[in-house]
Amino acid sequence: MSHAEQHNQADKTGIALPGNLSLEAHAATVRHFRQFVANPSNRPSRDPHNGTKYPGSIALIHFMFYAILRGKSPESTSHAPTESVKYQSALRQLSALPMVTNASLLRELNLAFGLSEADIRSVLEALKK
Repeated sequence: MSHAEQHNQADKTGIALPGNLSLEAHAATVRHFRQFVANPSNRPSRDPHNGTKYPGSIALIHFMFYAILRGKSPESTSHAPTESVKYQSALRQLSALPMVTNASLLRELNLAFGLSEADIRSVLEALKK
């Protein structure tokens, strides 16, 4: 199936595919992220001896990218997007990513979504629209 046919198929299903992802690649990416979130080793943990809480691998920026991947506004990931410093910081990082090389953020998104750098950048182009 050609890329144009896949996008036509996506139009018939009502799913707006961001970037250059095929319907199958989009579904695989969603599955990959859900497995990443469900994996207990990616969640915050506590030291059993002193109760210190250690951050996990999951961050707000992952859920913002996931919203963009689903064709939603990243604002849907925050209760107060205009007031949240964390949200504004993550939005600036995602907005700048298509033009800037931020290797650590690209690695984080690759780990969480299983996408190549080019696919991550193509999905983020939806932020400009």
